Amino acid sequence: MVRVRNRNEDRPDLPANYQLDYHVKGVRHREPAGGSNKRAAQRLAAQRQREIDNGTWKPPAQRAVERLTVEEHWSRYFASRKLDAETATSKRAAQTVGDQEKRVLNYVLPHIGKRPLASVEREDIRIIIQDLVREGRLSPRSIHHVYDATRGMFTMAASADPPLIGVNPCTLKVKPGELPKKRDKNPTWRKGAVFTHGELLALFTDERNQWDRRVFFAILFFGGMRFGEGAGRRWRDYDASAQPLGRLAVYSQYDGQALKGEGEGREVPVHPFLAWMLRGWRERGFELVIGRKPKLDDLIVPSRAGRVRSLTHMGHKFHYALELIGLRRRSMHDLRASFITLAQDDGGDPNVLRTITHQGNKDVWTGYSRHQWAALCDNVLRLRFPVPEPSAPSHIPSQRMGDDMDSSRIAASNWRGGRDLNPRPPT
Repeated sequence: MVRVRNRNEDRPDLPANYQLDYHVKGVRHREPAGGSNKRAAQRLAAQRQREIDNGTWKPPAQRAVERLTVEEHWSRYFASRKLDAETATSKRAAQTVGDQEKRVLNYVLPHIGKRPLASVEREDIRIIIQDLVREGRLSPRSIHHVYDATRGMFTMAASADPPLIGVNPCTLKVKPGELPKKRDKNPTWRKGAVFTHGELLALFTDERNQWDRRVFFAILFFGGMRFGEGAGRRWRDYDASAQPLGRLAVYSQYDGQALKGEGEGREVPVHPFLAWMLRGWRERGFELVIGRKPKLDDLIVPSRAGRVRSLTHMGHKFHYALELIGLRRRSMHDLRASFITLAQDDGGDPNVLRTITHQGNKDVWTGYSRHQWAALCDNVLRLRFPVPEPSAPSHIPSQRMGDDMDSSRIAASNWRGGRDLNPRPPT
């Protein structure tokens, strides 16, 4: 017998709140029944009784799952992901979750958002991906990002307790052609994204760009660092007295979060050009921009509010800096790629440079292979950049530097007493 019960019958000061109370096969079930509307609750009770009598009754949890749409699950799934990101070890986690959420919102929900979650099949996902490939708006790599975000959402549904779906529909593969092979939309983009020596010198010294930003960009380049690694460096990480080059410890990113991957960190030799920039910034620039002398616990290049710099904000400022000095647009991550490329072009050993820029893979060989500090410094010194004298100004008067300008051929007169650390022999 399905009974209608007022949960607030003992609280006359509260409005009625009706629910159904009944047993099926010896198991007690309760479910909401129309709030304060008693007649609606009675109609629902009669419906449940008919379902029990004719054998079509389903448990409330199962009915809720069957009514759950893809859009509703998407909302709950990413709300949970955002909560997890707040306590993640990487500040980047929140932005990653936001990017994934937008991909599903823009490219998946318009097709299946209103459908019941349990009704989505593998063919539905395949059609969505194939439509994205035909449209050509996204690169193959971006289409993989859309698919991966969607797969994560359905994986959570399949692994829930109890499961919301029986089988994950995201089982597409690259080999049969269901997913495009990962590649850039413009195959020549990566090769053309590398900065030249002259472009970098302009970026680090042209007075049209603000002092703190020039120093920050130089840290990313000469340290071969990811954005979070550069943004999280503090003065206590920098040992200017180390020999033969100063040492910059990279054991965390952003505001003390763990590094990307499972590496334990690394120590980066400080190129004399970067050492010159850091010296001027520490002695004069930091106080001019931040308003006080730097302390050991201060970030080397904090935001104007004294906090860790934002990736999105600095990305815009980087594009603005390139535009000011007449260089074509690239990303900040291209500074890291440029260091790796130019250092090898100037004679650096790729195996040693990998130790400087990456934590290394977790395998037996890298566990036993450790390059001496002198070898790391030697490979950094091979990078051809003119080294100013300590008394040289922090900037060069505004000038346009062509893409083909070679830093090893830039006149030392740009700085008083400037010298080329590693000059090329005359031709």
